[in-house]
Amino acid sequence: MLIKKVYKFILDLIFPCSCLNCKKEGEWLCRDCLKAIKPYQNQSCAICGKRSVTNPCSLCQKETKIKKLIIRASYDQKIVADLVHIYKYNFAQEVGEILTKLILEQTKIKNLSGFTFVPVPLHKKRFSWREFNQATLIAQHLSNTLKLPLKTNLLIRTKNTKPQAQIKDVQKRRANIKGAFKANPKKNLPARVILIDDIGTTFGTLSECAQQLHKAGVKEIWGLVFAKG
Repeated sequence: MLIKKVYKFILDLIFPCSCLNCKKEGEWLCRDCLKAIKPYQNQSCAICGKRSVTNPCSLCQKETKIKKLIIRASYDQKIVADLVHIYKYNFAQEVGEILTKLILEQTKIKNLSGFTFVPVPLHKKRFSWREFNQATLIAQHLSNTLKLPLKTNLLIRTKNTKPQAQIKDVQKRRANIKGAFKANPKKNLPARVILIDDIGTTFGTLSECAQQLHKAGVKEIWGLVFAKG
């Protein structure tokens, strides 16, 4: 822990905080570049890619137990990829607030009464390495702003899986995450849940979490990510 703090201090000293896009000093993303991030717009299911008026499509809703997906931006925007990278791998926890601000500014989030935010959990070994859960920080900011409950202990990560970003094959990604989560049997589950993660590509992680919560009795499950990979 101490080594990581020293490492981050040295990085901040050598490379002071500056806009990831235009390099203006003072913050990770300046006001002008914040506005430049394009909202996610797609007329197809984010999971299977088929054209659909709903996201996910009706078939993927049935298979994944996710009724609705909320996505802020596409990962193919360089500034989006840079934000996520510095958040997760340069341990810049303050970026979580920026991602949340972007989600709230341009994502149509409404009719959330009765929902509880549930972040995707990290395995204890991954948490020990990073020292924070990137999904939890986003969920905390959303909870504080929207005045909705947050539960961080409804899901348990049972397997320390290989990072999904390191696996390109869709079937291998699904196999990697299979059985990695379970609903906490000691907790009373809410009827409506919004699963939170920083990024989704095939949405295998959210799907695994959703299926476990559905099996345990949750009636309605949405997914929310900052970026679609």
